[in-house]
Amino acid sequence: MTISRISPKLDLTDMELIRELEKDGRQSRFDLATALGISERSLRRRLQRLLEEHVIRIQATAGPSPLESKMMATLGINVVRGKINIVSDILGSYQSVIGATIVAGRYDILAWVHCRRLDELWKFVTEELGKIQGVVGTEVMPILRMFKNSHAVLADNYPLTELNVRNWSADQLDVALIRELEHDGLQSSAALARKLGVSNPTILKRINRLLEDQVVRVVAVANPYLLGYRTSALILVKAPPSRVKTVADELASFPEIQILAATAGPYDLTAWVVFKDTDALSEFVRTKLDNIVGIACHETLLNLKFGKVQTNLASQLITASDKSSE
Repeated sequence: MTISRISPKLDLTDMELIRELEKDGRQSRFDLATALGISERSLRRRLQRLLEEHVIRIQATAGPSPLESKMMATLGINVVRGKINIVSDILGSYQSVIGATIVAGRYDILAWVHCRRLDELWKFVTEELGKIQGVVGTEVMPILRMFKNSHAVLADNYPLTELNVRNWSADQLDVALIRELEHDGLQSSAALARKLGVSNPTILKRINRLLEDQVVRVVAVANPYLLGYRTSALILVKAPPSRVKTVADELASFPEIQILAATAGPYDLTAWVVFKDTDALSEFVRTKLDNIVGIACHETLLNLKFGKVQTNLASQLITASDKSSE
């Protein structure tokens, strides 16, 4: 999603519409209009404007379980002075890098990498990063478990129920369908069936299965800057081994936290948060984070500049099986 600092004029109805779409992006126009107390014509006009002005996208997003099917890691990177923007741009050009941001704190850049195996992560760190002039240090934090993966800014979207991936597999039709829903989550089942060369009942069955099994969700992914949320950060948390799960569950309940993962390395948990301003971030740290029993220490890395933000990850993070299409 393009990150822009030019905010269109949004009224309270627009914000409520976004909130509803963050919960379920494929709600019927009638249900949305009824919930908002406006006509369907007005609803369609507002939705079209939000899409055209890139305030939101309606797309499939991955739940925690598909993320666990591949190797992912957070990289804390230090760079020589004067090279930070250049290095950030180079990192963003790699297909395996799903996100990169310039931060204030112990690192200069944070990057998120996905690979198929641990040896591929090793190769990326030692070979690809080694080619980038200006990189002077890297700390690798492999992601062990995803506790929360939510793009919601306005809605209280709590973590998805975890799925036992050993009992679920995706075939080529599933992956193709997810790719289409990542591109445009508002496509009708009839249009999807024509594109993918299958019947409408088959597509409806597949969509319902993906949603009911919580493999993906089709929701509004909003540009937080355009909604007035101008401050984002990564919070690094340390906790005793016996308290990590308890601390993670409490952190995941906070709507301010969009992404929460358990990591190996110097910290046990990493949390991506968004706020309207630094005062709100400070208030969160002092009144919520500091009151969680079990946190030994925490550190906040303030986001200064987005380098790359990739939201169409579901199809990349789900491995297709040899199961034939229905």
